[in-house]
Amino acid sequence: QATVGEKEGPYNLRCGLVPGIVVMDKKLVHYGGNQSKFEFCDFMNIKKRTLFCAKIPTGSSDCSHLTEQSRRTLELFFSADPEFRQRTKKLMIKKHPGVDTTWLDSRPKPSDWSMCLVLMHKAVGKLPLFARCTIARHAKDCDEHGYQFHVQSV
Repeated sequence: QATVGEKEGPYNLRCGLVPGIVVMDKKLVHYGGNQSKFEFCDFMNIKKRTLFCAKIPTGSSDCSHLTEQSRRTLELFFSADPEFRQRTKKLMIKKHPGVDTTWLDSRPKPSDWSMCLVLMHKAVGKLPLFARCTIARHAKDCDEHGYQFHVQSV
């Protein structure tokens, strides 16, 4: 649970104190061109095979950013092209030496992993209409591709 007024960065770092959680916040995977880079996720639980993308949704644009981060991660992570997974593995080895990265060696099945959007300080029902629509559309897209998708308010 996020504490009152807690920002995203400190929340992600605090989640990283939980055994089994690996923080990837602000660790950018360079992919798709010289200037293209983004976070694979904010934190993950490798053993439970769950990726988490967290955001304080103050408006619809925050939810658009959050769902786009999730969408790009899912598309590239489950892609037949191994390059993104190789780049992610290289980054993980550099930033988290000793963490198991063998799960990045082969293409996972969509049912192997789940994506969880973490909404800090606000429940989905309290979001503006367009923000709720953005999340609902992303949930529908995930379902159509067989991705396990969850939203958690903290």
